[in-house]
Amino acid sequence: MKELKFDSVPYIIRNKNYSTITFKLIYSCNYEEKDLVYINLLQPLISNYSKKCKIEQEFKLELVKRLIINMTFKKMILNDNLFLTFTLTVPDPKRVKDFNIENAFSFFYDMIYNPNVSNGEFDKKQLEREREYIKSNLNESLKRISNFSYQRFISYFDDKSELKNNMYNNIDLLDKVTPKDLYKYYKSVIIDNTPICIVYGDVDKEKVNTLYYKYFKKNDKPIIINKNYNCYLIPKSDTSYIEEKSDYNQSALYFGYKIEKMSEKDRIYLSLLCNILCSRETNLIFNALRVDNNLIYSYNFGCKSKNAMFFIEAYISKNSKDKTITIIDEMFRNIKNKNKIKEYIDKILVGIEYELIESKDSKYFKLNEFIAKKSESGFTLKEIYNGYKKINIDKFLKFLERVKLDTIYFLRGEANEKE
Repeated sequence: MKELKFDSVPYIIRNKNYSTITFKLIYSCNYEEKDLVYINLLQPLISNYSKKCKIEQEFKLELVKRLIINMTFKKMILNDNLFLTFTLTVPDPKRVKDFNIENAFSFFYDMIYNPNVSNGEFDKKQLEREREYIKSNLNESLKRISNFSYQRFISYFDDKSELKNNMYNNIDLLDKVTPKDLYKYYKSVIIDNTPICIVYGDVDKEKVNTLYYKYFKKNDKPIIINKNYNCYLIPKSDTSYIEEKSDYNQSALYFGYKIEKMSEKDRIYLSLLCNILCSRETNLIFNALRVDNNLIYSYNFGCKSKNAMFFIEAYISKNSKDKTITIIDEMFRNIKNKNKIKEYIDKILVGIEYELIESKDSKYFKLNEFIAKKSESGFTLKEIYNGYKKINIDKFLKFLERVKLDTIYFLRGEANEKE
Protein backbone atom coordinates (compact mmCIF):
# COMPACT_ATOMS: atom_id res chain seq x y z
CA MET A 1 0.00 0.00 0.00
CA LYS A 2 1.45 3.35 -1.05
CA GLU A 3 1.62 6.36 1.23
CA LEU A 4 0.75 9.78 -0.21
CA LYS A 5 2.08 12.81 1.68
CA PHE A 6 0.45 16.24 1.64
CA ASP A 7 1.52 19.48 3.29
CA SER A 8 -0.70 20.82 6.05
CA VAL A 9 -0.06 24.36 4.80
CA PRO A 10 -2.22 25.70 1.94
CA TYR A 11 -1.19 24.85 -1.62
CA ILE A 12 -1.28 27.98 -3.77
CA ILE A 13 -2.00 27.59 -7.50
CA ARG A 14 -1.63 30.90 -9.30
CA ASN A 15 -3.90 31.72 -12.23
CA LYS A 16 -4.07 35.36 -13.26
CA ASN A 17 -6.52 34.79 -16.12
CA TYR A 18 -9.72 34.72 -14.06
CA SER A 19 -11.42 37.07 -11.66
CA THR A 20 -12.41 34.51 -9.03
CA ILE A 21 -10.67 32.74 -6.15
CA THR A 22 -11.42 29.16 -5.17
CA PHE A 23 -10.73 27.49 -1.82
CA LYS A 24 -10.82 23.71 -1.62
CA LEU A 25 -10.69 21.86 1.68
CA ILE A 26 -10.23 18.12 1.14
CA TYR A 27 -10.73 15.73 4.06
CA SER A 28 -9.35 12.24 3.58
CA CYS A 29 -10.46 9.25 5.64
CA ASN A 30 -10.91 5.51 5.46
CA TYR A 31 -14.12 4.32 3.84
CA GLU A 32 -16.38 1.44 4.80
CA GLU A 33 -19.55 0.31 3.03
CA LYS A 34 -21.78 1.44 5.89
CA ASP A 35 -20.51 5.04 5.52
CA LEU A 36 -22.40 5.65 2.26
CA VAL A 37 -25.74 6.35 3.93
CA TYR A 38 -24.15 8.79 6.38
CA ILE A 39 -22.44 10.70 3.56
CA ASN A 40 -25.59 11.01 1.45
CA LEU A 41 -27.57 12.35 4.40
CA LEU A 42 -24.82 14.77 5.37
CA GLN A 43 -24.53 16.43 1.97
CA PRO A 44 -27.91 18.26 2.08
CA LEU A 45 -27.74 18.89 5.85
CA ILE A 46 -24.37 20.62 5.60
CA SER A 47 -24.99 22.39 2.29
CA ASN A 48 -28.31 24.01 3.27
CA TYR A 49 -28.14 24.77 7.01
CA SER A 50 -25.78 25.98 9.71
CA LYS A 51 -25.92 26.90 13.38
CA LYS A 52 -26.46 30.55 12.44
CA CYS A 53 -28.83 29.85 9.53
CA LYS A 54 -31.22 27.11 10.59
CA ILE A 55 -33.64 27.81 7.75
CA GLU A 56 -32.60 26.94 4.21
CA GLN A 57 -33.86 30.22 2.72
CA GLU A 58 -31.79 32.20 5.24
CA PHE A 59 -28.73 30.14 4.37
CA LYS A 60 -29.17 30.83 0.63
CA LEU A 61 -29.75 34.53 1.28
CA GLU A 62 -26.44 34.76 3.15
CA LEU A 63 -24.64 33.38 0.11
CA VAL A 64 -26.00 36.30 -1.92
CA LYS A 65 -25.28 38.91 0.75
CA ARG A 66 -21.66 37.79 1.09
CA LEU A 67 -21.15 37.64 -2.71
CA ILE A 68 -20.39 33.92 -2.60
CA ILE A 69 -20.46 32.59 -6.15
CA ASN A 70 -20.48 28.92 -5.23
CA MET A 71 -20.19 26.75 -2.12
CA THR A 72 -20.38 22.96 -2.36
CA PHE A 73 -19.82 19.74 -0.43
CA LYS A 74 -18.96 16.69 -2.53
CA LYS A 75 -17.67 13.17 -2.08
CA MET A 76 -15.30 10.89 -3.97
CA ILE A 77 -15.07 7.22 -3.03
CA LEU A 78 -12.10 5.18 -4.27
CA ASN A 79 -12.41 1.72 -2.73
CA ASP A 80 -11.03 2.16 0.83
CA ASN A 81 -10.35 5.89 0.39
CA LEU A 82 -12.95 8.58 0.96
CA PHE A 83 -12.39 12.22 0.01
CA LEU A 84 -14.88 14.81 1.25
CA THR A 85 -14.37 18.15 -0.47
CA PHE A 86 -15.73 21.58 0.48
CA THR A 87 -15.35 24.26 -2.20
CA LEU A 88 -15.77 28.01 -1.91
CA THR A 89 -15.62 30.27 -4.99
CA VAL A 90 -15.66 34.05 -4.51
CA PRO A 91 -14.79 37.17 -6.53
CA ASP A 92 -11.20 38.38 -6.55
CA PRO A 93 -11.16 41.25 -3.99
CA LYS A 94 -8.83 43.21 -6.28
CA ARG A 95 -11.52 43.30 -8.97
CA VAL A 96 -14.74 43.75 -6.99
CA LYS A 97 -15.09 46.91 -4.97
CA ASP A 98 -16.09 46.51 -1.31
CA PHE A 99 -15.95 42.71 -1.41
CA ASN A 100 -14.83 41.31 1.96
CA ILE A 101 -13.19 37.94 1.41
CA GLU A 102 -13.03 37.13 5.12
CA ASN A 103 -16.76 37.71 5.41
CA ALA A 104 -17.26 34.97 2.81
CA PHE A 105 -14.59 32.65 4.22
CA SER A 106 -16.00 32.87 7.75
CA PHE A 107 -19.43 31.75 6.46
CA PHE A 108 -17.72 28.88 4.62
CA TYR A 109 -15.92 27.90 7.83
CA ASP A 110 -19.18 28.02 9.80
CA MET A 111 -20.89 25.78 7.28
CA ILE A 112 -18.23 23.13 7.88
CA TYR A 113 -17.46 23.49 11.58
CA ASN A 114 -20.70 24.85 12.98
CA PRO A 115 -23.52 22.85 11.40
CA ASN A 116 -27.04 22.92 12.78
CA VAL A 117 -26.29 20.66 15.75
CA SER A 118 -27.57 20.81 19.33
CA ASN A 119 -26.47 18.54 22.17
CA GLY A 120 -24.39 16.46 19.80
CA GLU A 121 -27.29 15.80 17.40
CA PHE A 122 -28.36 17.05 13.99
CA ASP A 123 -31.82 18.61 13.80
CA LYS A 124 -34.37 15.77 13.83
CA LYS A 125 -36.91 17.44 11.52
CA GLN A 126 -34.30 18.37 8.94
CA LEU A 127 -32.81 14.89 9.03
CA GLU A 128 -36.24 13.34 8.55
CA ARG A 129 -37.01 15.67 5.66
CA GLU A 130 -33.78 14.81 3.83
CA ARG A 131 -34.20 11.10 4.57
CA GLU A 132 -37.66 11.05 2.98
CA TYR A 133 -36.46 13.16 0.06
CA ILE A 134 -33.65 10.69 -0.70
CA LYS A 135 -35.99 7.70 -0.48
CA SER A 136 -38.55 9.38 -2.74
CA ASN A 137 -35.87 10.23 -5.32
CA LEU A 138 -34.50 6.69 -5.32
CA ASN A 139 -37.92 5.10 -5.72
CA GLU A 140 -38.89 7.54 -8.47
CA SER A 141 -35.64 7.04 -10.38
CA LEU A 142 -36.16 3.27 -10.52
CA LYS A 143 -39.16 3.90 -12.77
CA ARG A 144 -36.70 4.85 -15.51
CA ILE A 145 -35.39 1.94 -17.55
CA SER A 146 -31.82 3.25 -17.48
CA ASN A 147 -31.59 3.16 -13.68
CA PHE A 148 -33.60 -0.02 -13.20
CA SER A 149 -31.73 -2.01 -15.86
CA TYR A 150 -28.29 -0.88 -14.65
CA GLN A 151 -29.07 -1.95 -11.08
CA ARG A 152 -30.19 -5.35 -12.34
CA PHE A 153 -27.07 -5.67 -14.51
CA ILE A 154 -24.58 -4.94 -11.72
CA SER A 155 -26.41 -7.33 -9.39
CA TYR A 156 -25.16 -10.13 -11.68
CA PHE A 157 -21.89 -8.55 -12.82
CA ASP A 158 -20.33 -7.26 -9.57
CA ASP A 159 -18.63 -10.11 -7.70
CA LYS A 160 -17.12 -7.88 -4.98
CA SER A 161 -20.08 -5.61 -4.16
CA GLU A 162 -18.02 -2.57 -5.11
CA LEU A 163 -20.51 -1.30 -7.70
CA LYS A 164 -23.51 -2.59 -5.79
CA ASN A 165 -22.62 -0.53 -2.74
CA ASN A 166 -24.94 2.32 -3.71
CA MET A 167 -27.98 3.99 -2.20
CA TYR A 168 -30.41 1.75 -4.10
CA ASN A 169 -29.06 -1.26 -2.24
CA ASN A 170 -28.78 0.55 1.11
CA ILE A 171 -32.15 2.26 1.23
CA ASP A 172 -33.19 0.14 4.23
CA LEU A 173 -30.28 1.59 6.24
CA LEU A 174 -31.61 5.14 5.88
CA ASP A 175 -34.22 4.58 8.58
CA LYS A 176 -31.59 3.31 11.04
CA VAL A 177 -29.55 6.54 11.08
CA THR A 178 -30.11 8.65 14.19
CA PRO A 179 -29.27 12.38 14.55
CA LYS A 180 -26.70 11.49 17.20
CA ASP A 181 -24.99 8.76 15.16
CA LEU A 182 -24.84 11.05 12.14
CA TYR A 183 -23.09 13.85 14.05
CA LYS A 184 -20.70 11.36 15.65
CA TYR A 185 -19.69 10.25 12.16
CA TYR A 186 -19.37 13.85 10.88
CA LYS A 187 -17.23 14.80 13.86
CA SER A 188 -14.83 11.92 13.20
CA VAL A 189 -14.36 12.51 9.45
CA ILE A 190 -14.46 16.33 9.38
CA ILE A 191 -14.24 18.20 12.68
CA ASP A 192 -11.52 16.02 14.20
CA ASN A 193 -9.70 15.74 10.88
CA THR A 194 -7.07 17.94 9.18
CA PRO A 195 -7.93 19.16 5.67
CA ILE A 196 -5.72 19.52 2.63
CA CYS A 197 -6.16 23.14 1.57
CA ILE A 198 -5.80 24.30 -2.05
CA VAL A 199 -6.28 27.92 -3.09
CA TYR A 200 -6.64 28.75 -6.77
CA GLY A 201 -6.60 32.13 -8.49
CA ASP A 202 -4.64 35.38 -8.62
CA VAL A 203 -3.75 35.19 -4.94
CA ASP A 204 -0.91 36.25 -2.66
CA LYS A 205 0.56 33.45 -0.54
CA GLU A 206 1.09 35.62 2.52
CA LYS A 207 -2.48 36.96 2.48
CA VAL A 208 -3.90 33.47 2.01
CA ASN A 209 -1.92 32.09 4.95
CA THR A 210 -2.95 35.02 7.15
CA LEU A 211 -6.62 34.35 6.42
CA TYR A 212 -6.34 30.57 6.67
CA TYR A 213 -4.49 30.51 9.99
CA LYS A 214 -6.94 32.91 11.55
CA TYR A 215 -9.38 29.96 11.50
CA PHE A 216 -7.14 26.88 11.40
CA LYS A 217 -4.34 25.97 13.79
CA LYS A 218 -0.86 25.72 12.34
CA ASN A 219 0.26 22.14 11.94
CA ASP A 220 3.69 21.15 10.65
CA LYS A 221 2.89 17.45 10.44
CA PRO A 222 2.28 16.14 6.91
CA ILE A 223 -1.10 14.64 6.05
CA ILE A 224 -0.62 10.95 5.21
CA ILE A 225 -3.03 9.04 2.98
CA ASN A 226 -2.73 5.28 2.65
CA LYS A 227 -3.65 4.87 -0.99
CA ASN A 228 -5.86 1.84 -1.65
CA TYR A 229 -7.97 2.88 -4.62
CA ASN A 230 -8.28 -0.39 -6.54
CA CYS A 231 -10.79 -3.20 -6.16
CA TYR A 232 -10.41 -5.39 -9.22
CA LEU A 233 -13.40 -7.47 -10.23
CA ILE A 234 -12.59 -11.07 -11.18
CA PRO A 235 -13.82 -12.50 -14.51
CA LYS A 236 -15.97 -15.63 -14.45
CA SER A 237 -14.62 -18.72 -16.17
CA ASP A 238 -17.52 -18.53 -18.66
CA THR A 239 -19.73 -15.68 -19.83
CA SER A 240 -23.04 -15.45 -17.96
CA TYR A 241 -26.21 -14.73 -19.92
CA ILE A 242 -29.23 -13.45 -18.02
CA GLU A 243 -32.57 -12.46 -19.52
CA GLU A 244 -35.46 -10.84 -17.64
CA LYS A 245 -38.82 -9.44 -18.65
CA SER A 246 -40.16 -5.94 -18.05
CA ASP A 247 -43.10 -3.69 -18.94
CA TYR A 248 -40.88 -1.07 -20.59
CA ASN A 249 -41.24 -0.24 -24.26
CA GLN A 250 -37.52 -0.44 -24.99
CA SER A 251 -35.23 -3.37 -24.29
CA ALA A 252 -31.88 -2.87 -22.55
CA LEU A 253 -28.87 -5.00 -23.43
CA TYR A 254 -25.64 -4.94 -21.38
CA PHE A 255 -22.19 -6.31 -22.12
CA GLY A 256 -19.97 -6.37 -19.04
CA TYR A 257 -16.21 -6.91 -19.46
CA LYS A 258 -13.54 -7.59 -16.84
CA ILE A 259 -9.76 -7.64 -17.14
CA GLU A 260 -8.03 -10.86 -16.16
CA LYS A 261 -4.99 -10.44 -13.88
CA MET A 262 -5.28 -6.65 -13.89
CA SER A 263 -2.30 -4.64 -12.64
CA GLU A 264 -1.53 -0.93 -12.24
CA LYS A 265 0.42 -0.82 -15.51
CA ASP A 266 -2.67 -2.06 -17.36
CA ARG A 267 -4.56 1.16 -16.59
CA ILE A 268 -3.14 2.94 -19.65
CA TYR A 269 -4.11 -0.03 -21.87
CA LEU A 270 -7.66 -0.04 -20.50
CA SER A 271 -7.88 3.71 -21.00
CA LEU A 272 -6.78 3.34 -24.63
CA LEU A 273 -9.23 0.50 -25.30
CA CYS A 274 -12.12 2.53 -23.91
CA ASN A 275 -11.11 5.50 -26.07
CA ILE A 276 -10.94 3.29 -29.16
CA LEU A 277 -14.44 2.03 -28.45
CA CYS A 278 -16.21 5.32 -27.80
CA SER A 279 -14.07 8.41 -28.42
CA ARG A 280 -15.39 10.90 -30.97
CA GLU A 281 -12.37 10.17 -33.20
CA THR A 282 -13.12 6.44 -33.56
CA ASN A 283 -16.53 5.70 -31.96
CA LEU A 284 -16.53 2.03 -32.92
CA ILE A 285 -19.59 1.11 -30.85
CA PHE A 286 -21.88 3.80 -32.26
CA ASN A 287 -20.73 3.19 -35.83
CA ALA A 288 -21.18 -0.59 -35.58
CA LEU A 289 -24.56 -0.57 -33.83
CA ARG A 290 -26.25 2.58 -35.15
CA VAL A 291 -24.58 3.94 -38.28
CA ASP A 292 -23.84 0.64 -40.02
CA ASN A 293 -26.68 -1.57 -38.74
CA ASN A 294 -29.36 0.70 -37.18
CA LEU A 295 -29.85 -1.66 -34.23
CA ILE A 296 -30.05 0.74 -31.29
CA TYR A 297 -31.90 3.84 -30.11
CA SER A 298 -28.97 4.92 -27.99
CA TYR A 299 -26.06 3.57 -25.97
CA ASN A 300 -23.97 4.36 -22.90
CA PHE A 301 -20.45 3.31 -22.04
CA GLY A 302 -18.85 3.04 -18.61
CA CYS A 303 -15.24 2.32 -17.67
CA LYS A 304 -13.75 1.98 -14.17
CA SER A 305 -10.05 1.22 -14.18
CA LYS A 306 -9.97 0.87 -10.39
CA ASN A 307 -12.41 -2.02 -10.81
CA ALA A 308 -10.77 -3.45 -13.96
CA MET A 309 -14.00 -3.35 -15.92
CA PHE A 310 -16.06 -1.60 -18.57
CA PHE A 311 -19.54 -2.08 -19.94
CA ILE A 312 -21.68 -1.29 -22.96
CA GLU A 313 -25.34 -0.42 -22.37
CA ALA A 314 -27.54 -0.46 -25.49
CA TYR A 315 -31.23 0.36 -25.85
CA ILE A 316 -32.49 -1.70 -28.73
CA SER A 317 -35.63 -2.21 -30.77
CA LYS A 318 -37.53 -5.47 -30.59
CA ASN A 319 -35.95 -8.54 -32.19
CA SER A 320 -32.50 -6.87 -32.38
CA LYS A 321 -30.85 -8.69 -29.49
CA ASP A 322 -29.14 -11.56 -31.33
CA LYS A 323 -27.89 -9.33 -34.14
CA THR A 324 -26.51 -6.81 -31.60
CA ILE A 325 -24.62 -9.56 -29.76
CA THR A 326 -23.15 -10.79 -33.05
CA ILE A 327 -22.04 -7.30 -34.11
CA ILE A 328 -20.37 -6.59 -30.74
CA ASP A 329 -18.51 -9.91 -30.96
CA GLU A 330 -17.31 -9.08 -34.48
CA MET A 331 -16.25 -5.59 -33.41
CA PHE A 332 -13.97 -6.94 -30.67
CA ARG A 333 -12.43 -9.51 -33.01
CA ASN A 334 -11.74 -6.81 -35.60
CA ILE A 335 -10.02 -4.57 -33.02
CA LYS A 336 -7.15 -7.07 -32.75
CA ASN A 337 -5.49 -5.83 -35.91
CA LYS A 338 -2.07 -4.23 -35.54
CA ASN A 339 -2.51 -1.76 -38.40
CA LYS A 340 -5.98 -0.77 -37.24
CA ILE A 341 -4.75 -0.15 -33.70
CA LYS A 342 -2.00 2.14 -35.00
CA GLU A 343 -4.62 4.03 -37.04
CA TYR A 344 -6.91 4.37 -33.98
CA ILE A 345 -4.07 5.65 -31.77
CA ASP A 346 -3.04 8.27 -34.34
CA LYS A 347 -6.61 9.57 -34.58
CA ILE A 348 -7.05 9.69 -30.82
CA LEU A 349 -3.73 11.48 -30.32
CA VAL A 350 -4.87 14.24 -32.70
CA GLY A 351 -8.07 14.57 -30.67
CA ILE A 352 -6.11 14.85 -27.41
CA GLU A 353 -3.84 17.50 -28.97
CA TYR A 354 -6.96 19.59 -29.63
CA GLU A 355 -8.15 18.98 -26.07
CA LEU A 356 -4.80 20.15 -24.69
CA ILE A 357 -5.14 23.39 -26.66
CA GLU A 358 -8.73 23.88 -25.49
CA SER A 359 -7.77 23.12 -21.90
CA LYS A 360 -5.63 26.25 -21.74
CA ASP A 361 -8.88 28.24 -21.79
CA SER A 362 -10.60 26.03 -19.22
CA LYS A 363 -11.01 27.86 -15.94
CA TYR A 364 -10.33 24.98 -13.58
CA PHE A 365 -8.02 22.88 -15.76
CA LYS A 366 -4.86 23.66 -13.76
CA LEU A 367 -6.65 23.04 -10.47
CA ASN A 368 -8.13 19.70 -11.55
CA GLU A 369 -4.81 18.57 -13.05
CA PHE A 370 -3.01 19.42 -9.81
CA ILE A 371 -5.49 17.42 -7.72
CA ALA A 372 -5.41 14.41 -10.05
CA LYS A 373 -1.62 14.32 -10.13
CA LYS A 374 -1.07 14.98 -6.44
CA SER A 375 -3.68 12.45 -5.27
CA GLU A 376 -2.87 9.96 -8.06
CA SER A 377 -6.62 9.59 -8.52
CA GLY A 378 -6.46 9.58 -12.32
CA PHE A 379 -4.34 10.35 -15.35
CA THR A 380 -3.85 13.96 -16.37
CA LEU A 381 -4.56 14.76 -20.01
CA LYS A 382 -0.84 15.16 -20.66
CA GLU A 383 -0.11 11.79 -19.03
CA ILE A 384 -2.73 10.14 -21.25
CA TYR A 385 -1.22 11.74 -24.34
CA ASN A 386 2.33 10.67 -23.46
CA GLY A 387 1.13 7.20 -22.45
CA TYR A 388 -0.65 6.61 -25.76
CA LYS A 389 2.37 7.85 -27.73
CA LYS A 390 4.56 5.26 -26.01
CA ILE A 391 2.12 2.34 -26.34
CA ASN A 392 3.76 -0.90 -27.41
CA ILE A 393 1.15 -2.39 -29.75
CA ASP A 394 2.32 -5.97 -29.22
CA LYS A 395 1.89 -5.56 -25.46
CA PHE A 396 -1.50 -3.93 -26.05
CA LEU A 397 -2.58 -6.96 -28.12
CA LYS A 398 -1.55 -9.23 -25.23
CA PHE A 399 -3.63 -7.05 -22.91
CA LEU A 400 -6.64 -7.50 -25.23
CA GLU A 401 -6.35 -11.28 -24.75
CA ARG A 402 -7.07 -10.70 -21.04
CA VAL A 403 -10.25 -8.72 -21.74
CA LYS A 404 -13.08 -11.11 -20.91
CA LEU A 405 -16.78 -10.81 -21.67
CA ASP A 406 -18.09 -11.65 -18.22
CA THR A 407 -21.83 -10.93 -18.36
CA ILE A 408 -24.53 -10.35 -20.96
CA TYR A 409 -27.72 -9.03 -19.40
CA PHE A 410 -30.92 -8.52 -21.39
CA LEU A 411 -33.97 -6.74 -20.00
CA ARG A 412 -36.71 -7.47 -22.48
CA GLY A 413 -39.26 -4.68 -22.95
CA GLU A 414 -42.40 -6.69 -23.53
CA ALA A 415 -44.75 -3.70 -23.98
CA ASN A 416 -43.13 -2.97 -27.34
CA GLU A 417 -43.06 -6.59 -28.44
CA LYS A 418 -46.82 -7.01 -27.82
CA GLU A 419 -47.64 -4.38 -30.44
